[in-house]
Amino acid sequence: MLHSIFAFYYQVKEWRVSSGTKHQILQNRKEHKVLLSQSYQPPPQKVCNAAVFAEHLVHRLIAEGLAETGVAVFYFLVSCYSEEVSFYPPTKQLMSSCLELLGQRFVGNSEQECEKLLGTILEAPHLSGMLSPHLSPHLAPTPSFLVMYSKVVGASNTDVAFALLSKFDVQQWLLKSRPRLKERSQFVQSLGQALIISGREPPDDRLILHEVISFV
Repeated sequence: MLHSIFAFYYQVKEWRVSSGTKHQILQNRKEHKVLLSQSYQPPPQKVCNAAVFAEHLVHRLIAEGLAETGVAVFYFLVSCYSEEVSFYPPTKQLMSSCLELLGQRFVGNSEQECEKLLGTILEAPHLSGMLSPHLSPHLAPTPSFLVMYSKVVGASNTDVAFALLSKFDVQQWLLKSRPRLKERSQFVQSLGQALIISGREPPDDRLILHEVISFV
């Protein structure tokens, strides 16, 4: 009987904590504690005064029906809305409340603001949930409706485009506006362009948008 003898050699490195990773973890914990401490502190008096002034201004604009100024303040607040603002609940609530009031009163019922508001949403997709309720494409004249629809179906952010399409009631637009043949052709051309963008085999991130457009 033959016996084979095999020798196995193992090379093992001793376990040790990565100094770089340990430093990052400790630094993260320190920043976390500082951030929590700051968030528990009451806001400065100037911030409170500014919040009261902003709320008072919004209510005065609505009460006096100052549409031009109200629209300007609306877009100014939109430009001020940042990640830092949304991180702090009081400022997020203040900005959301002011934008909702101004949007309902001066933006959502104005056909002149449709295209501008849509452009703002497409440029700042993270604000879509806050701004899209004030988008009213059905108020816009046919040329503006067609331009907006073309921008939405061709948008690169498919999630936002899909959400915005629910604001475009094509059947209502056809019955109410009764577009001319040229305008209907322009609408069909927008659909065709969107299908070309999707391709014969749409990518996963554009598939649901492609299906919606296909059944218009």
